[in-house]
Amino acid sequence: MTNSNKLDKNTQTIEDIFSAIPSLFIPRKNNEINGVYQVIFNDLNYHWYTIIEGHKCRAYQGVHEIPIVSMTLLSSDLIKIIYGDLNETYALMTKKMQLKGDIIKAIKYQGYFILKISKMRSRPYLQERSAFIGDLHYD
Repeated sequence: MTNSNKLDKNTQTIEDIFSAIPSLFIPRKNNEINGVYQVIFNDLNYHWYTIIEGHKCRAYQGVHEIPIVSMTLLSSDLIKIIYGDLNETYALMTKKMQLKGDIIKAIKYQGYFILKISKMRSRPYLQERSAFIGDLHYD
């Protein structure tokens, strides 16, 4: 397993990704996405979920009984999304990823994390931009 505090070019497993998720969470003044977000993998015998409460995010292996959003996809597609090789909208339109539950919160969910590591790795200025965007508040 790679360093659990960040994602980098060596991050290749679902375990690495979910162990890094809490440290990639960008808390905001108006946290509009409190709840449980389930990720179901079509190709694995295990799944993950994140719980966001206030300014904290925790990730767990397993299935939660009452998620507000459930995302279903292949583990390889999640890794492609994180590396910037697969666009989330395209994944939804081509049914590579399915969403159930509060779609508005699902859309907002991705904006609370810095996950696109391939583009940031190749263009350092995007890291600064992402940090800035994460600090914006829409009241």
